[in-house]
Formats: sequence, structure tokens, C-alpha cells
Amino acid sequence: LFKNLLKRYYIFGYIVFIAFCANAEFNNLRNIRAILLFFISIESIIKKDWKSFLALNQLGMSIHSTAIFYLPFYFIINRNWKRIILPLIFIGFIFVILKLNVFTKLILFTGQMLGGVYEASAVLFTDNNEDVGFTLGAIMRLLLGFFLWLSYDRIKEPLYRIYINLAVCYLFCFAFFNEIPVFRLRFSLMFAFSLCIILPYVYIIIQKKYRRFFLLFAFLSCMSQALVNFQGDLFRYDNLLFGIESYERRLNKCFCMIKCKMPKVSIITVVYNGEKELENTILSVIRQTYDNLEYIIVDGGSTDNTINIIKKYANKISYWISEPDKGIYDAMNKGIDVAN
Repeated sequence: LFKNLLKRYYIFGYIVFIAFCANAEFNNLRNIRAILLFFISIESIIKKDWKSFLALNQLGMSIHSTAIFYLPFYFIINRNWKRIILPLIFIGFIFVILKLNVFTKLILFTGQMLGGVYEASAVLFTDNNEDVGFTLGAIMRLLLGFFLWLSYDRIKEPLYRIYINLAVCYLFCFAFFNEIPVFRLRFSLMFAFSLCIILPYVYIIIQKKYRRFFLLFAFLSCMSQALVNFQGDLFRYDNLLFGIESYERRLNKCFCMIKCKMPKVSIITVVYNGEKELENTILSVIRQTYDNLEYIIVDGGSTDNTINIIKKYANKISYWISEPDKGIYDAMNKGIDVAN
């Protein structure tokens, strides 16, 4: 594909692919299949063959549901977007640097209106929002938008016009979904492949006086994006020159990394002479599959078999105490005092 579209500059396209898309090959396996089916269907847009376009993207939807967002592009992606590029880029840049969490509020409001599973999903998606704000990446995307606008009129072929419009969609997703990581990454990934074609193509057609500056910009963009995409042990490759870690060691490091991101949950059981119910309660807690738990039992000085049951599972209990208290709420407060 790179050779067909970029001729002798296909290596440039592959370098952009490594920087912007390669991590998706093993981190978003279903997404990338649906995405590639859409890029195959671009030829159908040029030929105005809506049946082939629909069939390919329906197949993509059967692999990953986000492919449904490609369907409207049959009608709009082949149009001239030059007038909206600069306003869109600058408004998106303002959204990023001012951290305007518009979409978070909109998604939460929509979830509350729909209720049920939609409300729970809205809370789940927006709970871990992290505005990245004013960063090198934001500046790079602003510059990319400027280069796309500068080169737009020089692109005459319908195929490359579609690719430049898809690159604009990539910038839109990064800017306006900035506050919600899962949306920012998943939706921008839907269009990231267009950069592999359009960055080398812009270099080919851009005025010669801008070429060196654009090449430097493309190099810095690829380097910074690769550093972001391939952080952490999940993405690190071993090198014979610097030593190779064992599979077990790397696996343990990955588990530790995942566990560190899981918030600790404290479960407190208060009991007094509860030998009939306590064992089932303890078992219901220690059989949970969530790893980062601490379990606290506060006993009010039981006189039955309660203490023996606690001691039976002592290796599964983070902390326990048995002493007289002033009632159930006093016991609960004791547990909260020692909880982490």
C-alpha cells in the first residue's frame, strides 16, 4: 500500500506507521482490523460504489463496534474541507490548553438522561479523565494542522484529498476528546493510519522552501509519538547488547505495573458472637478476584467460636482485633481508623 501510494517515499510512510500506529498491532487487535477494512473501502468512495463501502464496513462492525462511525464518511470525506481546517485546529488547540471539559459534561449528562447501563458506562469512561493540557504534542498537532492547510490546494487527486481529510479527523479527535483518554486514543486511532500516507505526500508536494522545516517537524513528531506510545515494560524490546530479562521477570513487572494502577479497597467486617455467619462472610471476601484488597475484621470480644474462625483465615486477613467496644458504630470506626 505504501509503495503504491508513495512510490519511492514508502520508507517515510513506514517510519510514520511505526511511530503512530505500530503499538495498535498488539494493543488494539480488533480495532486495527476494522480500521484497515475502512481504509480498503476508501477506493469505493472514489468509485461511488456504496454497496462495497457498506459491506466492508459492516464486516468491520462485526469485528469492532467503533466501525459504525465510518459510515457517514461515505458522504462527506471526499469534499473540500480547507475552509474549516484552520478554525477547527485553533479551536481544538484552545480546548486543549484551557482544559475545557465540555465532552465529559456532555457524556455524563447524556448517561444520566438514558440511565441504567448507559449512565454506568458514562461514569466509567469519564472517571479517569486526565487533561494533558499544553504539551509538545499539542504544539506538534497545531503545526501539523497548519501544514495540512498550507498544502491543501496542491492536492488534486481525490484519493489523497480523502487522506488529508482523515488526517484532519485525527487532529479533531485528539483535540476535542483530549480530556477522556479512552475516547482520545480509540477515536484518534481510527484515523491515525492516514498520517502514514499524508505526511510523506505533503513532503512530496509542499513548496521547496518549506521542505527542510517540514522534514524536521516530521522527524520530531515521529520521535515524540514513539516515546509516548512505547513507554513501559509492555512495549520494551530486549537487546542482546544490553542483556535479556527472563520471561518470568518481565511478566512479574507487568503484573506489578497493573496492580499499582488498581486502587486499594478496604473491606471491614464487624462481628460479635457471629460464629454461624462469619465463615461464609470471610469466604465471600477472600474469593474476590480483585487483587488490591485489604480485609479488616473488628470483633467486639466474642465468647463463642468467632475468634477461632478468624484465626483459621488469619493469613488472608490484613488486620484483625478482638476487644470490647461501645457498639456496632464504634467497631466500624475502629476498622476505618486502621484502613489504608
